[in-house]
Amino acid sequence: MSTRSSTDTSAEQPRQSSKVFNQPTYSRPPDLNLNEVSLDEDDESKTPLAVNVQKATKFFGDPREPNDRIYQLYSKQKGVAVIINNQEFSEKDDYPFRTGADVDAKNLEKLFFQLGFKVKRYTNMKRTDSLVMMIDLADSFASEPCDMLIICILSHGAEQGKIVTSDGYVMDAETDVFRRFNNENCPGLKGKPKFFIVQACRGVDKDFGTPMGKTPSKDEIDATMSPPGAAPGSIRYTKDVTWEDMLIANSTLPGYVSYRDIYRGTWFIECICKVFMENAKDMDLRDMLDLTAMKLREYESEAGTKQSFGYEVRHFYKKLYFNPGLFFDGDGVAEDMDNKSGDIGVDDSNTEDYIDSSVMTFEESVQEAMSMVKISQQK
Repeated sequence: MSTRSSTDTSAEQPRQSSKVFNQPTYSRPPDLNLNEVSLDEDDESKTPLAVNVQKATKFFGDPREPNDRIYQLYSKQKGVAVIINNQEFSEKDDYPFRTGADVDAKNLEKLFFQLGFKVKRYTNMKRTDSLVMMIDLADSFASEPCDMLIICILSHGAEQGKIVTSDGYVMDAETDVFRRFNNENCPGLKGKPKFFIVQACRGVDKDFGTPMGKTPSKDEIDATMSPPGAAPGSIRYTKDVTWEDMLIANSTLPGYVSYRDIYRGTWFIECICKVFMENAKDMDLRDMLDLTAMKLREYESEAGTKQSFGYEVRHFYKKLYFNPGLFFDGDGVAEDMDNKSGDIGVDDSNTEDYIDSSVMTFEESVQEAMSMVKISQQK
């Protein structure tokens, strides 16, 4: 029987994977053949996570009393979430089909929909179309701003931040994605939080864990601090930073693979969805990512490998609360009575190269993205 788990890396790694997803309480028999793993069809570990966001009972923040330390996600529609899931590739020998990736895409769509976002999901996007979509999306916020942007990219990956597109080419996460939405290239989102989730390998190394033990402390640092300041008599100008309000979460560390269960999806996305749906009601974004890391460290493959993720903060210096189920209607806090639980009716027919939750063509999806309903800004 084929093994259950795989990685989101390129063909440089061995094709035959002996990794099988399991929780750390799983006990492996001494004579287990890693290439022939017997699985019970009723095994609960095959069941994907059921995403059901817990609604908030307390509202964090108040637009009538602006708080410089809290991002203002007060509208009924919190923002826009874009999900790109590259699952099937033209270069099948180099980039195998990402079995289980559809579970990640569905879980993320349900998660952000229930959190109050307008969700756009695309499947198997070529490089040129991906670049055009990013540029058009950034430009659209000049006339139709939103409170927050979330971009999730699920694909094969390589070192140096490269993401593989469905036609076998690569795009650079830094240049082609993150840079498109900084203050210089996307002024419409200036001051608004931007959250990027990248589920892809970043190399071929595997983390086999480290034996637990004491680590000696260090009391010295090899750096000195110099006070900032300009030379006497110099002219100083006031400028805004180019990179601001960005938080980037990568599923694994530079150089390492990222694990994917063929039934439940990737470890990282499952952890994010579970932590967010249980804690978004009263916990801010960065605290939830820290909790995600704690959850992820519990996972271990059949071969004994582990996975760590990292997130990068680029002047993301405020608290961010999703306040699921609540919004500010101008007079005070109101409850969102729309039913946002359960499945939202995604059509998985894949009859088009690019689909979203409305099963549109790519061109139609881009056109709609550029004409998104303007979110009411309550001041």
